Amino acid sequence: MNNIIAAIRSLSGLRSLKPASAEDIAEAEKQLNLHFSDEFIQYLSEYGAIYSDAIELKGIAKTKGVNVVSFTNMVRDVRPNIPKNLYVISETGYNGIIVCQDENGLVYELKPNEDAVCIASSLEEYIKGRQKKSD
Repeated sequence: MNNIIAAIRSLSGLRSLKPASAEDIAEAEKQLNLHFSDEFIQYLSEYGAIYSDAIELKGIAKTKGVNVVSFTNMVRDVRPNIPKNLYVISETGYNGIIVCQDENGLVYELKPNEDAVCIASSLEEYIKGRQKKSD
């Protein structure tokens, strides 16, 4: 299995929320009508949600802008072409680009009015790529 926790721990300026419970994770999956990848579940169980110098990841949080359920639903409302098996893990802050993941762990970039493009085979790979860009 990917070592997502080690990848996150290596981020500079890491800040996190409280870990999400198994019940909270199951409820989020139910609300989105999908399953999270194993590594996303690991991440949620350890951190809840994070932000660092390199990246901010959506998660289980009370704040709508950080909450994976609220943010994914908001994106689904404004971008009806987003595949229903994807959940939003991050937003780049650049030209409306968002980053999503599927239950198999593949990470996709979505630009407005374009189809999803796979950019990483795992959340760990995506994080390491973002970290290199910020170094």
